Amino acid sequence: IGDNMAEKIRKIDFTAVVCSYKAHRAFKLCLHQLARYGFTKDNLIISENSPAYFNSNRELLNKYNIPFINNPDANLTAALNNALPQVKTKYALILDSDTFCVIDPIKVFENVKKHNLQLYGDISNNRGGFKTHKRVNPWYCFVDVDFLKKNKILFNDNERIVASNSVSMVDRNHFMDGKNPNVVYYDAGSTMFEDVQTAGGVIGDIGEYLPYIHIGAASWQDMMKNPEFVAKNDNWIDLLYGKLFFDEKFIATMGENHK
Repeated sequence: IGDNMAEKIRKIDFTAVVCSYKAHRAFKLCLHQLARYGFTKDNLIISENSPAYFNSNRELLNKYNIPFINNPDANLTAALNNALPQVKTKYALILDSDTFCVIDPIKVFENVKKHNLQLYGDISNNRGGFKTHKRVNPWYCFVDVDFLKKNKILFNDNERIVASNSVSMVDRNHFMDGKNPNVVYYDAGSTMFEDVQTAGGVIGDIGEYLPYIHIGAASWQDMMKNPEFVAKNDNWIDLLYGKLFFDEKFIATMGENHK
């Protein structure tokens, strides 16, 4: 962060929104990278969704005086439906807790402002070999929150999810349920994408070179009963701790008063 940390903080005119569920070491690295780019509790909303028995994330946040929304065992979609209306800035950057920014998000945000985009990130229409309605992958997604509020758009419209039999795409308790390869499902963020388009919003694809590393499934990998997959993810996180020069002192700066 260095001597220009205060300058960076003044220039952050959007809010990072992180939903955390277990995966403690990934969550710490996610916060570490945000802190390295000057984010503090003043431009950060955390929804801590881990089960009540899993206290590691809450203990870390309390230790460094970083406020959070306590949503024990909440799903990502419900947590974001709750968190996004609480954003005070025009824009938010939605991040998974196993997403690690490796390029300054403030620089990426310049594209969003320049083109007045309502959604910006990696656009996809499939996951796990199954077809889905388009979405910006919600592990790194810039959102025009004012546009959502003005048009009464939710991150997730549960009525469409249920009506299209898409619950297995958005509810971790049903991720392992059988799916039909011939059906087009709504995934997390798909109804928001659809509604933003319908309301006349502009959506931009971030392109091939991504400004982040996303592990994927770190929060619920224990449900997969696949030891090789878990070991691969854990080894990757171990490697990134070294490559990204992890030091918990950076997380400590997030809870300090900078105003």
